[in-house]
Amino acid sequence: MFYLGMDVAKAKLDCCLLLDEASGKRKTKVVKNTQSGIVDLLAWVAKQNVSPETLHIVMEATGIYHEQAAMALADAGVMVSIINPAQVKDFGRGLAVRTKTDGVDSVVLARYGALLKPKAWVAASSGSTSTTSVVGPP
Repeated sequence: MFYLGMDVAKAKLDCCLLLDEASGKRKTKVVKNTQSGIVDLLAWVAKQNVSPETLHIVMEATGIYHEQAAMALADAGVMVSIINPAQVKDFGRGLAVRTKTDGVDSVVLARYGALLKPKAWVAASSGSTSTTSVVGPP
């Protein structure tokens, strides 16, 4: 399984593909947070010899901004996990990561996935998606 950490913003997705867990070898890419950006991301991942079936994408719940990406990736056959941002922040502190940039966040998310192997997100039925349906009640 390959892990890709995705830091989600309104306009872009900062991605870090962890190629080798042991050595920490990774590649990064930034794409637009649009359908065409997701298509570009999947094409780039394929160039890294990673198939959708062997890819696990880990992202934070970011209000409404993560929903389109999560749905499109799940529809493409990719395993997606949506994590509570507070959990990722604490995980980053445990790794002694003090820098807070989108690129660094994507690395932390990829490492979170590789070490904790979070469960797969399941899209809400009836077409209704909200932060509550993604991460649970407060």
